[in-house]
Order: sequence, then structure tokens, then C-alpha cells
Amino acid sequence: MRLNDLPDIEFVSADEQEILAEIINLYTSITGRTLTQGDPVRLFLYVIVLIVVMLCNKINYTGKQNLLRYAEGSNLDHLGILVGVERMGEKSAVTTMKITLSEARDVATIIPAGTRGTAGDNVFFAINHDVSILAGTIEAEAAASCTVAGTVGNGYLPGEINKIVDPIPYVAKMVNITTSEG
Repeated sequence: MRLNDLPDIEFVSADEQEILAEIINLYTSITGRTLTQGDPVRLFLYVIVLIVVMLCNKINYTGKQNLLRYAEGSNLDHLGILVGVERMGEKSAVTTMKITLSEARDVATIIPAGTRGTAGDNVFFAINHDVSILAGTIEAEAAASCTVAGTVGNGYLPGEINKIVDPIPYVAKMVNITTSEG
């Protein structure tokens, strides 16, 4: 059975009407007094019901934090430690950049690692390793990673990352040719 196939779980019922009925029945059985709709005691019991519902919701949340399917944040980290695993850290989105020179040159042109491109929205992608555009050719491809880890760099379609942040002599354009992901 897979984790997502497991049925939803509830440790205690947080049904407001069910709790209200129980509290009113309990009050009636203890006092022998029947409560009318506008009775101040009944209105006070409504307040008690809201408090009980909040507590039931907290109990359910706390119980679920002990289960892998529902755990989040540091609770999930604690569950992982029980089985000897740690949470993977965030990774940077990656893409492939095509670097094009303004003209063919008689010598190789080096594009240093760390050269950045952007779509103009303050999210930057940096070339991972030095790239050499050989003499007589005008383009090369290079892997680039978002400079910030996490999902912020995901989803840039080919051609969207097209502004050179760190100009290099003879480089006319630098543009992503794959969708950024990861």
C-alpha cells in the first residue's frame, strides 16, 4: 500500500453539532433542567462547544504530526531521524544556456564560471563551469544553476533567460534553451 492510498485519519471528532448535543445532554442529565433556545446557560454552553472544537482540532493536528503523511517542518525531521534519514536540502533550478559570440574569432573565447544571466526579474542563473568557444565557431552550450536554492528558479521557458548580467567581450547573447527545473 502506498502512503497516498491510506485513508484519512481523525483521532477525535471535531463535529460542532455532535459536541453541542453531547454537552447539552450531559448538562440536562446532571441538572434535570431542559434548556430552551434563548436560555443564557445554553448560550454559555455554545461558547464551551467552540473551545472544545478548537481543542479537538488541536488534538487531531498534534496526532497527525506523528504520522509521515501529515508531518511537516521539524516534526517531519524528527520522524525521519527515527528511521535514520535526513531531509534533503533545497537545490537550485538548472537550465542549459546557449552562448553566442558576435562573430567568429581566431582564438578561443573563455566564458568564466559564474557568468550570470537573468530574465530581468532579479532571479539569476550562473554558468556552472568555464566554457570555451573554440576558434572559428560562434556558440557553445553550458549548464547554469539558479543562484538561489528552492523553487524560485523553476519554470523559465526556453528563451526567457536572455539578459547578460556580467558582460564579456565578443559575447552577443546568452539565452536558456531548456526549461529551468529542479
